[in-house]
Amino acid sequence: MLTSDHGDLPAPSARPVNLGQARSPGRYHPGALAPTPGSPDGPLPADRRRPHPARLDPAAPGYAAIMTAHDAAVGAGEPLYQDPATGLSVMTAAYLWRRGYCCDQGCRHCPYVER
Repeated sequence: MLTSDHGDLPAPSARPVNLGQARSPGRYHPGALAPTPGSPDGPLPADRRRPHPARLDPAAPGYAAIMTAHDAAVGAGEPLYQDPATGLSVMTAAYLWRRGYCCDQGCRHCPYVER
């Protein structure tokens, strides 16, 4: 068994990772954002590409810049993009769709929010 510098805890590569959570704060690990086996079939439906207005109001300042960053990440197949105003990492609607379920954490681009 691999060990870490934290005693007998498994090394990061040997520990299971929860979806959407990096192994270390602020670091992106591609395996942490892999789709689950229960992912929906097919690509993200067009009507789910835009966030629900309760999650991101189209009249909000910066909406166009947010959607430009989001759409660029989706087009590049990236699971995350940087929020232009805060610099925080945000999961794309396409990634959340592939994940296959809503986690009820209020994700900005959750495609599972009732429309």
